[in-house]
Amino acid sequence: MTVKELCSNYDLKFQTVYKKITHHKDKELAGHITKVKGESLELDDFAVDFLLPTHVKVMQAIEERKKHIDELTEENRLLTEKYEAIPKIFRKNP
Repeated sequence: MTVKELCSNYDLKFQTVYKKITHHKDKELAGHITKVKGESLELDDFAVDFLLPTHVKVMQAIEERKKHIDELTEENRLLTEKYEAIPKIFRKNP
């Protein structure tokens, strides 16, 4: 992903991203950013994650949890349907 794509996808300001890149390029981001055709910077997954603001990461985590909850809810619904389809004489009474 390029810096331009990162800023566009996450509504970030170029100045803020480049400032963070400049500050961390020789330490945390070393080896995670490459210059493409002398114009744009290509970011690997580590760099993208590192450059994302905390609020974006929190929102991503919330969305991931919601997706997981939806999947579990659907699985529970299907299991309940299967259980209810079993004749009562074969069910164990709690």
